[in-house]
Amino acid sequence: MNIIIPMAIMAIKDDDDREYMSQLYIDFYDTMYKAAYRVLRKNDGIEDIINEACVSLIGKISVMRQMERYVLRGYIVTTIKNTSLNHALMNNRRSKHMILDGDDFVDFLPADEDIEASIVYGEQVNEMKQALLLLSERDREVLTLKYLDELSDTEIGLRLGIKPDSVRPVLMRARRHAAKVMNRGGDVAS
Repeated sequence: MNIIIPMAIMAIKDDDDREYMSQLYIDFYDTMYKAAYRVLRKNDGIEDIINEACVSLIGKISVMRQMERYVLRGYIVTTIKNTSLNHALMNNRRSKHMILDGDDFVDFLPADEDIEASIVYGEQVNEMKQALLLLSERDREVLTLKYLDELSDTEIGLRLGIKPDSVRPVLMRARRHAAKVMNRGGDVAS
């Protein structure tokens, strides 16, 4: 597949930043595409979403350069998912506004339990990020490949250079290590 670098990246004035973003785009294109598809469940508009997300990532180049690869991957996936969700919500609102009248706008307001669930989820994500930082590189890699990239055992095996039958035990150990780190508040004894 021939990947075309977005104009926003090509317009970056600093040569190092332009090269960095171009390589980042190439390296993570498949990951970005899959993340957008998981939210939208259709191929229409995914290129626009990826390009829009890249525009927002351009402003974060200095921050992204300091991130470890697994953190960077998660950051990019989160940016793509948020951009995809924003597009889905905007399209949904546009279509509903065309047929709504009266007090039907109340349907758009989130329920209190939705807000609380979002806060709890955000706290859990932060705990997991902290736990990931304390894990071995191999554990971080296998968990990232499975749960962020949503790769199959066969794909993970190929990436890690192990047999697909060996992936499940490696994942189980990594999950146990992560659980220990989270339960101990950061102490690593594995």
